[in-house]
Amino acid sequence: MYTMQFSKVQILHCTNFMFCIEFHLQSELSESDEDWSDNEAGSPSSLVSKFKQIQDVLLSVQIVLVYIASLGERIKNLFQWSVPFCCWLAITLSLLAATVLYAIPPRFLILAWGLNKFSKRLLNPNYIPNNELLDFLSRLPNDRELAKWESLDRDSKKSSKKNSRKKKKQ
Repeated sequence: MYTMQFSKVQILHCTNFMFCIEFHLQSELSESDEDWSDNEAGSPSSLVSKFKQIQDVLLSVQIVLVYIASLGERIKNLFQWSVPFCCWLAITLSLLAATVLYAIPPRFLILAWGLNKFSKRLLNPNYIPNNELLDFLSRLPNDRELAKWESLDRDSKKSSKKNSRKKKKQ
């Protein structure tokens, strides 16, 4: 029986408050007879350690799924114009990219991309790579952040109405 196990999941803090997630998969070939004989003869502590390992794997999978869902919510909020400046920026960059793709042949674009990719380390040895698209999406709110913003907006409107009433009375 062939099984895949997560041996390690690392969540690294990258530039611009972005989380980079690395999975290290460990594959191993195991026979089902050996696994069952180990479990029957094993101590309860080994069973508890296996449950802890399963909990760790499930927690790491949950963290990854939450991150992916958050990215989906951010993309949804981009198309719903939650942050108008970012939406206009995305439209402008999309139109600019369409114009560049129309005007310049793909061969030259691939050549420029390759030169840029391989010359970054030569020109700046301390270069830290980042993903501009994920940086842009990290600036958009997910649904939870959007709800907090709306509640703050309502609270600020209530307080401004109270302040304007007080000023009118004086």
